[in-house]
Amino acid sequence: MNPEHTGCLGNGNMKRRGISTQRFLHTAVPEVMPVDRSTTPKQKVKAVQHVFHQTIPYQQAKRTLNTLQWNDIDLEREQLRQLGALIQIMKQADPDGDFFLGSDPVTSRFQSILIHPFL
Repeated sequence: MNPEHTGCLGNGNMKRRGISTQRFLHTAVPEVMPVDRSTTPKQKVKAVQHVFHQTIPYQQAKRTLNTLQWNDIDLEREQLRQLGALIQIMKQADPDGDFFLGSDPVTSRFQSILIHPFL
């Protein structure tokens, strides 16, 4: 037996170890189920068990879910940052329409948007 070759014979747990890695869970789970702020770790554990016929630890599901949800929030923030440019494009395309982007005067955070094209 080659001492450098230790991973394939007699290791029946390879499949489970692969399924519970963070990288796999970050990429595969959003394809299997939608992940939003209301998704629970228990739902994630059930989805992985149903689709991949594997069980993942609750804590692993919770950790991965927190990361996915924060990535979602970052995506939302980036999309909100682009609303100003969208309003400008819409004003150029329809100068007679009403387009307004409301933000908090102190924090500059998004509050509301009005899109009323001239028909």
